[in-house]
Amino acid sequence: MMKPLNSLRIKIVAKYTSSIFVFLFICAAMFSAKAQSQSARYELSLSGEWDFEQTYKPYPPKKFTRKIPVPGLIDQAIPKIDQYDELFMGDQDAKYSWYRCKFTLPKEEQGKKAVLSILKSRFNTQVILNDVDLGTYWQASSPIETNLTDYLILDGENVLLIRLDDIKRISKESAFSMYIEQFTYIQGIWDEVFISFTGPVRVARSLCLPSVLEEKVQLKLLLEKTAKVVSDTVRIPTKVKCLNQKEVEVEIPMAQIKLWSPDTPFLYEAVNRC
Repeated sequence: MMKPLNSLRIKIVAKYTSSIFVFLFICAAMFSAKAQSQSARYELSLSGEWDFEQTYKPYPPKKFTRKIPVPGLIDQAIPKIDQYDELFMGDQDAKYSWYRCKFTLPKEEQGKKAVLSILKSRFNTQVILNDVDLGTYWQASSPIETNLTDYLILDGENVLLIRLDDIKRISKESAFSMYIEQFTYIQGIWDEVFISFTGPVRVARSLCLPSVLEEKVQLKLLLEKTAKVVSDTVRIPTKVKCLNQKEVEVEIPMAQIKLWSPDTPFLYEAVNRC
């Protein structure tokens, strides 16, 4: 169950160490062998059997009564979900589908940058780690990446929840909302799920462009560097009554301020935890 709001912690991190493209020209066979031998990235696969449950409300279930393979759509849950036959006709009630995975970190990977990758899932994928909401994503056929670094339990059990919505509630801006030929789509995680551990610089994307005529391969790498914290963490004790709202303001001193420019338009972000 999500934790109640009783305090708010905010810090500012710098984002001005922007991503860059690196161009390399190498032989395909040599690149493969060399990259594998010198790779510092470690990937923890989370694919396998997960806990599964469905709810009518957008809140985590109190208990999980089913198992499901990952990758696997919701029709693969055991025991079968309610309205199993209606699912294939598009007549099912709009429910939220919850996948739960529990895992611990290898000791040698603790303290490294950790990024969760969900290669494909649908629809409106929400990621919750250890009761912290890490965002909702519209992607349905392309990878989702979420930074887990600050929210992992290093020496204990971590609980990852992935909530998927029914197609009846997807945004009109989603590509699936324009597919009118098919009357139903089954939600679920339909590709691999893993956590990658790296140092401060991470290869986020790579693209190989071979040229037969020139007998070479052009490799494009998108590198990312971990953001730098430029403020102290500020704690704001507060209380919010049920079914009410409350405005909270705070001023945070920032060190080593860098001004905006067209080359670095996205400099800072505020990270808050409730």
